[in-house]
Amino acid sequence: MGALGGSEFWNVKATDIVIAGFTVVLAVVTALLARYTARLWKATQDLVRDSGDTARKELRAYVKMSHNPPGLTFDTTRGVFRITIQVKNFGRTPARVTNALVKHLILPPNDTLPDIPDYAGDAATHDGLTAFLVAGDEAFLSMAFSGIAPDSLRAVERKTNKLWLYGYVDYIDQFGQRHRAGWARLYDPDRDNRQYYPSDEDFAGRSNLVFVGQDGYNYDRRENALRGQ
Repeated sequence: MGALGGSEFWNVKATDIVIAGFTVVLAVVTALLARYTARLWKATQDLVRDSGDTARKELRAYVKMSHNPPGLTFDTTRGVFRITIQVKNFGRTPARVTNALVKHLILPPNDTLPDIPDYAGDAATHDGLTAFLVAGDEAFLSMAFSGIAPDSLRAVERKTNKLWLYGYVDYIDQFGQRHRAGWARLYDPDRDNRQYYPSDEDFAGRSNLVFVGQDGYNYDRRENALRGQ
């Protein structure tokens, strides 16, 4: 009887130990599963966010500035030059243009533009374009820069001075993000020399403005990256 009682006591304790051990293992497995699930959730969220960012980059509007041929036209005796700016959406979804700005600067031939563009408004500034552009759509801004000393423009034509144009277009894409696209060009008098063109059509379609490779002038950036400029 005593032996039987001892056996029952041993069996009860052994069962408790097995259950306790199983509980501990289950708790560990549950904790590991919860940790794995949390990591999987975070990885999924990161993937969704990254995929969304990639999709927005692929689908969003990309608005750029350009100019109509020939670029600049001069009325030197009156101290005036003219240009028509083209603003075009090269992206895949609409954009709302909120402003476009163009400035000019005449400098000695060995000088370059400042390291940081000066977008402050003054007598050398034209701005004020608003437009809604679907994919592939474009708008135009014609402007005349006046009040320039005729001798200064003649020096540009003789290449003893350089005439720079620079500016930007501000726009909001379909996803509500604000962007600014910079633009800068340098007038090249040689491109207005008729003898370099084989036909009247080639001469009429010329561009006398060349791309400026200086950092900080041609770009497309989120507006929050431009604070303070």
